[in-house]
Amino acid sequence: MSVYSLRKLEHLAMRSCHSLVEIPLAIGNLLSLQYLDLNFCTSMRKIPHSIENLSSFKRLELDGCTSLTNIPSSIGNLSSLEKLDLGSCKILIEIPSSIGNLSSLKQLQLGFCSSLTKIPSSIGNLSSLEQLDLQSCESLTEIPSSIGNLSSLKQLNLQSCESLTEIPNSIGNLFSLEQLDLGSCKILIKIPSSIGDLSSLKQLQLKFCSSLTEIPSSIENLSSLEQLDLWSCKSLTEIPSSIGNLSSLKQLHLQSCELLIEIPSSIGNLSSLKQLHLRSCESLKEIPSSIGNLSSLEQLHLQSCKSLIEIPSSIGNLFSLEQIDLRSCESLIEIPNSIGNLSSLKQLDLWSCKSLTEIPNSIGNLYSLEQLDLGFCVSLTKIPSLIGNLSSLKKLVLGGCVSLTEIPNSIGNLSSLEQLDLWDCKLLTKSLAQLGIFFS
Repeated sequence: MSVYSLRKLEHLAMRSCHSLVEIPLAIGNLLSLQYLDLNFCTSMRKIPHSIENLSSFKRLELDGCTSLTNIPSSIGNLSSLEKLDLGSCKILIEIPSSIGNLSSLKQLQLGFCSSLTKIPSSIGNLSSLEQLDLQSCESLTEIPSSIGNLSSLKQLNLQSCESLTEIPNSIGNLFSLEQLDLGSCKILIKIPSSIGDLSSLKQLQLKFCSSLTEIPSSIENLSSLEQLDLWSCKSLTEIPSSIGNLSSLKQLHLQSCELLIEIPSSIGNLSSLKQLHLRSCESLKEIPSSIGNLSSLEQLHLQSCKSLIEIPSSIGNLFSLEQIDLRSCESLIEIPNSIGNLSSLKQLDLWSCKSLTEIPNSIGNLYSLEQLDLGFCVSLTKIPSLIGNLSSLKKLVLGGCVSLTEIPNSIGNLSSLEQLDLWDCKLLTKSLAQLGIFFS
């Protein structure tokens, strides 16, 4: 008796059967079958056309079938199919146009199909489709304009489609779209202005789009946008001032935008912003004073902004701020006295701020501060005595402060201190002796 005579069978899993070359035609007899798992059947070359008989079929999993060369056009008859996973079918060249007949399809996974050169325009007929994954389809050169007809689409993943040069204007018709990932589309030059019509969009990923030169001003219309990631867009020279209209934005990632020389003052209008990432923006010379208006900001990352000379005093208005990272801001000369107003600050990282000569006395007002890193601040000569007021401080790093000549006795008041790093503080011998620390 064959497994293919089991008329009530609903679930058939043959995952990782590496010696399986083909599925017999008799699979079409399993009229109750709803789920077929053939993931990682690495020797399987084809799917029989008899699959069209499976009228109850809901899920077909073919992820990692690296020998699969084609999909039968009869797949278009699977009117109940909700999920089709063809991820990592690396020698699959095309998808049959009949795929557009899958009226119930909600998920289509084509990620890592590295030989896939095009998507049939019939994909626009998938009225129920909610997720479309084309990640790392390295040979894909274009997206059909019919994609704009996918009225139910919520997630579109085009990350690492390295041959993709443009996105069709019709993308602006995807009114249900919540996540759009275009990260690492390295030759993508521009984003269509129609992107501003995506009223439901919450996440826009553009990181490592190294050829992208501008962001359309229409981005201001993305009223639902919560996360904008422009990390390592190395050709980007400016951010449109219209960005200030993104009233729902919570995370803004601009790290490693090496040609970015300024941040628009309109950034101060981002009332919902919680995280601002500007790490390694090496051409950035100043932060607009309007940053002080970011009443919801919790994290400010400015690590390795090597041209940054000063921090605006308005930073003292950021009463929700919990973390400031200024590591390796080598040109930073001073910290504004207003930093003492940051009542919620827990972590202040100034490691390797080599031009910094002093820390303001107001630091003693940071009663919530738990970590203070001043390691390798090689020009720093003293620590303010008010540091002893930091009742919550758990970690204090002063290692590599080679110009530091004394440590205030008030350091003994740090009742919560768990870690104290003083390595390579060559001029501190006398001061440390007063604290009961001796060197031979």
